[in-house]
Amino acid sequence: MTPTERTLDLHGCTADVALEKLRLELASAHRERIGLLVVIHGRGWRSGGKAVLPKVVRDYLGELEQHPRSGVRR
Repeated sequence: MTPTERTLDLHGCTADVALEKLRLELASAHRERIGLLVVIHGRGWRSGGKAVLPKVVRDYLGELEQHPRSGVRR
């Protein structure tokens, strides 16, 4: 990782906790002019094989992507 990159690991989080962490980290990354935030969400092994976080993260980022000034790109 370079100084303009950061990683957020959401393994083991519930959907609500993951979204809150994602919101906070995106705001922090924006303030600190971080160019790339890598979000690790896992595959859902702890949730009985049904991955919840990938969809939650993608949906949230998709909503942000609709706002031209958000700077969010996937």
